[in-house]
Amino acid sequence: MSFINNLPVSRKLFAAFSAVFLAIGAMGAVIGYSLWQLEISDKQRSQENSTNRETAKAEFYLSKQENAMRGFLLSTDNYYLERLDSHRDNFKKALTGIRAQVGSDRSVHIDEADKAADAWFENIVTKGSALARNPATRAEAIAMVGPDGAADGYITPVEEAVDALRTKNDAALQAARDEQDAATATATLSLIIGLIAAALIAAVAGFIVTGLIAKPITAMTSAMRRLAGGDKTIVVPAIGRKDEVGHMADAVLAFKDAAIANDRLEAEAVAQRAAAEEERARVEAEKARTA
Repeated sequence: MSFINNLPVSRKLFAAFSAVFLAIGAMGAVIGYSLWQLEISDKQRSQENSTNRETAKAEFYLSKQENAMRGFLLSTDNYYLERLDSHRDNFKKALTGIRAQVGSDRSVHIDEADKAADAWFENIVTKGSALARNPATRAEAIAMVGPDGAADGYITPVEEAVDALRTKNDAALQAARDEQDAATATATLSLIIGLIAAALIAAVAGFIVTGLIAKPITAMTSAMRRLAGGDKTIVVPAIGRKDEVGHMADAVLAFKDAAIANDRLEAEAVAQRAAAEEERARVEAEKARTA
């Protein structure tokens, strides 16, 4: 405490304000980091939502390919094959879009779906359309998409790969949501703790500064008033301190000592005048007796 007492007032105030600013700065850093994490998790969540949309497109266009194939087998109209090719292109575009947004753990399912879809197209669409165009083998082509047909055996791996991809997408989306919620909670908690810490540090710093500066100055002012009123028995506070308050105490002590010395000199002068007057009276009396 003596070290703090000896610091200049300007340094005491600087230390107090620095403590408050450091608390605010720390709070700002934690909140900034939390907001950065929140931004990252928000982007991740948006990306996972986009991945899920692309996965839904892939599922949609896969089912459209199956429907187009059934339509062709029933009607042998090339319009359905054209629609099937369009749906196949959109299916592959959806897989490409997913591939650009996910890591290797999900790319394997995209490769599986793409490979299985190509096998379905080669063994069901290409062969089935050729069989359907021949009246003699049309029934065989239709049987390919029946309950026990070969189409299910080829399309099932595609659906399973897409389902596995969707499962991982959902897990990643939930993880992104959890990270976003955690970042939001951290930012909110950091703000609350930071405000409380800044308020407490400000209160403690104010209390310390008040005890080190305001109270000694108040006591010094009271002592100076008593000294100005003639009370030379005062005890000067803050003697020995090396800061501005200590300098004020030294000055007040010097005034007190000077006042006491002045009183002593006045008392001595009065005593001397009284002694001189007494001596003069004695001499006068001696002269009177002699006369």
